[in-house]
Amino acid sequence: LVWGMNTGMIKSVYPFAEDSKDPDFTASLMVPRQAFKKNIPHANFMSLAIYMGVLYGIKFEFAASEEYTRQQVKIPDSDERLFGRFLGLYDIFKELYGEPSYTKYEVESEAPLDRIKYVKSGTLKSGARSNIYIYWTLGDTRAELVSFGNGLRIFVTVRFLNMPIYNIASAGK
Repeated sequence: LVWGMNTGMIKSVYPFAEDSKDPDFTASLMVPRQAFKKNIPHANFMSLAIYMGVLYGIKFEFAASEEYTRQQVKIPDSDERLFGRFLGLYDIFKELYGEPSYTKYEVESEAPLDRIKYVKSGTLKSGARSNIYIYWTLGDTRAELVSFGNGLRIFVTVRFLNMPIYNIASAGK
C-alpha cells in the first residue's frame, strides 16, 4: 500500500476489503486479519482510510489471543498480554523512529499492573483520562501508538496517517 492509491488499486491488492464505518475516518475499507498479505501478530483487523477515493490512513487494531479449551473460548490474562504488546510496539517504534514527537503517557511512572488498571478504567486517580497517545512525525506521515480503555477492556491501536490529506479529511468531520 502507498499513499494516494485509489480504491480500485486497493481492492486489487485486498479483494476482500469491504466498506466500513470506522469512527476514526470519514470513509474506510476494512480488511480482516485472514486477508492480510503477511501475518501481523495479534492484529485483529486493518482499516484503510479513504478520502476522495484515495488512501490516506492505515490503522491496525490489536486484540488478545484466544485459547480454545473444550467448547469454550477463553482469553487468559488478556489485559496483561495486550498491554505487553503495547509496550513491545512502543520499544520497536522508538528503535525505528527515535524519540516520539509527542507523548501523553501519564501512567508510565505507575507499577505495571496499576498502569493496566488505569488504562483499562479510562481514568487516573485524579479523574483525568488515562489514554496513552504517542506519535512520531516522519515527513508527511504520522505514526501513532494508542492504548485506551472503556472500563471493560484495553485497546491498542497503531495508525499511519498521511497528514496533509488527514487534515483536510478530518476538517470535514
